[in-house]
Amino acid sequence: MSGNYYSIDIWGLLIALFMVAVAAGISEAMRMGIGKTLLWSACRALLQLCAMGFIMEFVIKSNNPWLVLLLVMFMLIAAVQITLSRAKGVPKGLAGPVFLSLLIMISLVTELIIRPQPWYAPQLVVPLTGMLLGNTVSALAVGLNRFFESMKERRDEVDTLLALGATAWEAARPSIV
Repeated sequence: MSGNYYSIDIWGLLIALFMVAVAAGISEAMRMGIGKTLLWSACRALLQLCAMGFIMEFVIKSNNPWLVLLLVMFMLIAAVQITLSRAKGVPKGLAGPVFLSLLIMISLVTELIIRPQPWYAPQLVVPLTGMLLGNTVSALAVGLNRFFESMKERRDEVDTLLALGATAWEAARPSIV
């Protein structure tokens, strides 16, 4: 460790790449057919992490609230896109509500629970946002999948409830629960 960060040297990266190569080799030996995809994904992840590391280093060193907000907004937009691409069978037009739910979650956790000083502390806010979004995106995609699957399975029941005068909330409530 040097300063306030941990340094990963070239040997650490080579060991990690070797472990991925071993897994890809085992995949090929077992004729699973995912060896090339595994290697390509590892290379892509390495490039993405390096790029994000440089961007985060710049934003943290600048200590500029506008850059922090810009990066957080970029992360939120990417999270919305990833969530909606993972959630299959979800109707169009949910980008706004998904964005708003993620924004509220990030804001509440950051400003009411963590309470960084200053409020935009980039060394805390940027990594925290990434961790929260990383966990929330998967959960939100699964939740959206399950809700819309349930609504499709209950279509006749929902239509009947609506025809009998139930509100949209009353008809959807079992799927929401």
